[in-house]
Amino acid sequence: MTEEQLNALELELEDELQLFLDSNNQEHMRIKNRLKRHLKNGAFYLISKIGQFDIAENLTAREYVINYARYSYYGVLDEFHQNYQGDLRGLQIENFE
Repeated sequence: MTEEQLNALELELEDELQLFLDSNNQEHMRIKNRLKRHLKNGAFYLISKIGQFDIAENLTAREYVINYARYSYYGVLDEFHQNYQGDLRGLQIENFE
């Protein structure tokens, strides 16, 4: 994932979480960096499950990365794994073919 893609995803996640963060505010920058870390972790997790993907082309994978980051932000990753386990298996099969 490029830095440009990461920044775009971070803004999308901010919007979904209804966060209004100012880049000039130090505390807000910490939150922005945390969101980026969650997004990167989500991308790495998804790659480990389904293999490489282009986040700009694979909109389904993009949505899973955002959802992973959202669940991670709220500290409920176990629920992400429960809620998306079956979907990720389907995505594994899709990517394998």
